[in-house]
Amino acid sequence: MEIQVPSVLAQLPRPLAVSSGRYHFGDSTGLAATKKRKRYEVVAAIEGEGVNVYNVQFPKLVTSYATPPQSSFSCSPCSVRQKDAQTSVTKRWTYCALDAPEKKIQCFLDESSDAQINQLKISTKTFKLARTESPVIALSAIPTTTPEAQENSDDFDVVAVHQDGRVRRLSPDLEVEKYSGYATAPAIEEDQKKSTTKYNVTSSFFISFEDAQKSLLKRRQDIIANVLQDGFASTILVVIQAPTEVTAVSPSDIRVNIFVLPAYKPASGTLGTSSGLKHLMTVTLPTPGGFKPLEPTEAHWDYSAMTGLLTLTFSAGVVNFDISQYSPQISSTLTFDEAKLFSSLRVSPQSLMAVRDSSVAIYNTRYQSVQAHVPLKDVLDVVPDRSKTGESHIEFVTYFAKLGLAVAVCGVTLLAFDLTPVQGKFGAVSRKHTRDGLLIHAIGRGIPASKGSLAPVPDQAALPENIKVDDVEQWNSVKAQLQACVNSKDSSKFDEIFAREFPKLTPGPEKRVKNMPSVKQFYDTDKIFFLLSRIFTIRRVSDSSEYQLAVSFLPPKTFSWLINASHLTFSNVKFALRQNLGLEAVPHLKPGAMLEAIIAAKPSLKYLNQILRGHSHLDADELVYTLQACLNIARKYAPAFENGEAPNAITEKPHSEDDASKNEASPSTAVVVKSNPSGSETILTNAVIALNNSLTRLESLPQMTVTSAIRAHLSNSDTLSIIHHLRHALATGGYTSRFVETGPAPFTHAKVPTLSLSTIVSSLTACIDAIGPSGWISAAAFADSADSEASLIADIKTEISAALAGVEEAAYLKGILREFIRYSETVQSSTTKQSQPEPKAITAPTSDALVEAGEPTRSKLKVKYRERHNDADIVVYETPDYAAPLLGPEDSQLLPLSLKKQDATQDVSKTKTHRGTGEVTKRSTREMGYLRRKAVGKYSFERIIV
Repeated sequence: MEIQVPSVLAQLPRPLAVSSGRYHFGDSTGLAATKKRKRYEVVAAIEGEGVNVYNVQFPKLVTSYATPPQSSFSCSPCSVRQKDAQTSVTKRWTYCALDAPEKKIQCFLDESSDAQINQLKISTKTFKLARTESPVIALSAIPTTTPEAQENSDDFDVVAVHQDGRVRRLSPDLEVEKYSGYATAPAIEEDQKKSTTKYNVTSSFFISFEDAQKSLLKRRQDIIANVLQDGFASTILVVIQAPTEVTAVSPSDIRVNIFVLPAYKPASGTLGTSSGLKHLMTVTLPTPGGFKPLEPTEAHWDYSAMTGLLTLTFSAGVVNFDISQYSPQISSTLTFDEAKLFSSLRVSPQSLMAVRDSSVAIYNTRYQSVQAHVPLKDVLDVVPDRSKTGESHIEFVTYFAKLGLAVAVCGVTLLAFDLTPVQGKFGAVSRKHTRDGLLIHAIGRGIPASKGSLAPVPDQAALPENIKVDDVEQWNSVKAQLQACVNSKDSSKFDEIFAREFPKLTPGPEKRVKNMPSVKQFYDTDKIFFLLSRIFTIRRVSDSSEYQLAVSFLPPKTFSWLINASHLTFSNVKFALRQNLGLEAVPHLKPGAMLEAIIAAKPSLKYLNQILRGHSHLDADELVYTLQACLNIARKYAPAFENGEAPNAITEKPHSEDDASKNEASPSTAVVVKSNPSGSETILTNAVIALNNSLTRLESLPQMTVTSAIRAHLSNSDTLSIIHHLRHALATGGYTSRFVETGPAPFTHAKVPTLSLSTIVSSLTACIDAIGPSGWISAAAFADSADSEASLIADIKTEISAALAGVEEAAYLKGILREFIRYSETVQSSTTKQSQPEPKAITAPTSDALVEAGEPTRSKLKVKYRERHNDADIVVYETPDYAAPLLGPEDSQLLPLSLKKQDATQDVSKTKTHRGTGEVTKRSTREMGYLRRKAVGKYSFERIIV
């Protein structure tokens, strides 16, 4: 799950009393029969102003209701919308509880129909709270059901919970009070009469019975059977009570009472005392070890209906209680040392979104890790007129899971955070199954244990099999030596210490799956993160408030080893910086930040090409950034020409109409180049090599992902330059020349490797799709000649047709040479099986072998000679040693009749397979000796001399 910089939903009216005025936010629900569904709306009660309803999916103000200037609200409002399918009449009930100018519950009812859209009927109903001084702390609407004999009944009731524990159940029009009683258990009520301690309700939550069956009551079938007697549409009420007249409370002092509000209504029309509120159970919470008592106003409670977790949020952390168990348990804890926690919101069963002093982050409470974060400064920059309000506190309102939106308020601004789920293997995104609570997403993102940690931390964490306590102490000593080299900027000594002190890893004797590496062949990630954190750092851009990734220390041999060992990835660099600098010190880094830092540190592009040739993970955005960087470097170091024109390849500039066709037709046309420094020529060559390597890496990614990345990060002019480069590669690679034709003179000193035909075709398709129809229409805007750009597609079609003809000729020749190809494939496969190397010890790289370690494997066959025919490179290799006995004398080099390799020197297999049953049995020693004496090639030429 990723978090983005929020967007502004709406600007709220300011409360009449700016200093003491508050906002109260509630939910809007839709009612259909007994089903209650949350709507994509937020209800805001502004003291001294009124009640507004905002749409979150399509940001707009839906409706608003005015209240007196002296009005103040005691709890969050609620809104219910219902549409009659027969009459097409839509009704909306909006309820709010006022403390001033008098204590009352007010209802705003507006009616509209499809036939009369502009005619809106608004009426107001009021229920005065007489004979009580306790304010209303919770207000909600619950669905009801009615026996079939009754008619003209209400579809829902309004329930109000007071601070002293009184629960009122009212009709929708607030004219009838159906029930009034206290939310206390019978046994607790008797104890309260004897005790002097009083309890007040701090929070209450309404849960549908359908959701409670899946979470809160999933292990209590006895309670479920009791609730079913009152109707399946009943509502569960969870009441949190805390003692009054105390300065500090602990979780064990809190009472959690669970009641049921029946859905059935008796025939009399009013609910009796026994059926109005039924007690189910009372829960006593455990207190975590090391928990410091809190002030009553500091504790904030929240309940998650989808998980059954009761969450306690305070300034130093979060505690989750699982109250679905027979005995409540502490599910997870999350504590902080320095940063204060202002507000939190649960966004998934394992993830919690929280606001701290310097960031807004998503935390995994189970594994105590950071899933994603955004600096608080970036969030506050979105808020308009923040300086006028003087308010920088962010408070969460609600979360819409289907939309992936978390709504928050900052000052007078309503914000929406877009929480994007992590993409799957094939780029698919599922909001229903986000898979954000997995351990793999928490590795490398852990939060350091705080001094006041609630959960006990073991003295020694689990270590890999090859690392012991002595190794940890030794590594701490090595880290001190390496840090001294970093401080003194001594890169050569750093490489020497690293090569000498890095532990030697050998394959273990344990049994493992075929082709899987041994456990002992893995390096400890802490060592990798330490090296990366000393190489990379975060720096502020000059004359700007932005930050960027930079290379502060570059030991060349260690850096090359990290590249070749596939440890140099963007994710590893971010994790390393988070561990070294802290979460808040690492801002949001754009894709390609690591490659940008490497190019700035090594302009010769040596390390960039090494990364592209290696096996380090690079996503589409990073590879497309490499394309853009290579284009900019190629244009910067492009040689100057006597006639003032540039070639139609990477360094293409706007060209004239007269010479456009000439440059495209013959890319190898000789031009007079002015003198250019050799260093610039080397950089230009490396840029073209990096460009080809990036295109080759992009071929392995999905076509849709590559197209989206090119469209997002490259301009149309850059994309056209890549298209011309691909056309140039298609021509110089010999793919457009027929085998029987005589092509142009070959390049005698080719430094840039050619691209494969599949790479050219896939990259060309992605670039054409990325530009799109609108891009091709506006292509003349960045070209001098509209005719040349308009005919570009036709030229590409002609070149692709020529390449297709070449492919067809190659397929025809392959059919003629099929026997030779089949025989060579059997020889190669058998040779590969025979030359399987035994697992060797993986040692630390020496100072001489650090650079060469991990280079891509090259063919060991010796080249006999090379020649070029019609733009096709023909390479003839010498006969390898293993093929000499197969070929025999030059006058008898015939293929076997079976087109399979027959090696008489190969030893007999120790097992055999029965043809009928397929059973594998061992051969006896006698049978193996008989087969060895009989071992002669199936097809051979024997000379018999008499």
